[in-house]
Amino acid sequence: MRTFFLTIFLIFVSGSCFSKPMNSEDFIFSEIFECGKKREPFSLTKTRGTYFIHFDKNNNVVILSDGIQYKSFESTILSHLHFQNGGEHLLKFSENDDVYIFELIKREYRKELEGQSFTDTLIFDKNRLTYQSQSSRQNSNGETYLVYDDYRKTGFCYNVEFKK
Repeated sequence: MRTFFLTIFLIFVSGSCFSKPMNSEDFIFSEIFECGKKREPFSLTKTRGTYFIHFDKNNNVVILSDGIQYKSFESTILSHLHFQNGGEHLLKFSENDDVYIFELIKREYRKELEGQSFTDTLIFDKNRLTYQSQSSRQNSNGETYLVYDDYRKTGFCYNVEFKK
């Protein structure tokens, strides 16, 4: 009996040690939703304020927002450039009855903003195809506040057709 439990334990440990973690190369989307004020033909220069939500079959998510990919399975690291602020971008989410609450988090790398983070909270209703978003900031002391009182956006989402 002891040998049996030891064998099961070793199989479990070896399986978890050699399994490959999820990364960008493994992500293959199966559904896409576009959420924004109005529907426009896709262009990276015209995506400000539009969310492109990509789901895969394993419930992993990638959201393209303002030209940045927020991934549920790994961080996106961007260098600080003249035309784009650098930082770490990550996605956290929860789901209840096809209503998703996404937190698109950006941690700043610039010295003057060190320790601060910005969060876009996006509530997406997959059945009703609606969304609401709101932006907030957390300062280096851990205090959270809205970026703008009137920065709440609501609108409709569209299921994007694509060739598989």
